[in-house]
Amino acid sequence: ELKFGKIKFLGIYLAWGIVAGLVHIFGDVSSATPAVGASGAISGVLVAYLIIFPKTRIQTFMMLGFFFPRSDATSALRSFAEAKVCNG
Repeated sequence: ELKFGKIKFLGIYLAWGIVAGLVHIFGDVSSATPAVGASGAISGVLVAYLIIFPKTRIQTFMMLGFFFPRSDATSALRSFAEAKVCNG
């Protein structure tokens, strides 16, 4: 925010949030799944920052909120994939 300024940051954030929402809607028009969150807007701001400062190193922290042992994770992903295929 300090590098862009408050107004430019807000514009970039809102623009990418709208783009992400439209991609979600038009990516699967028949989907009843709502898009909740700001990941598209945050990703857009990060991309804008990387375009302006291409040599900058960015450290990120990824917290998924759940942990599986390896065998359980494989089973969970397989079950999810099967449910997705069966339910369309």
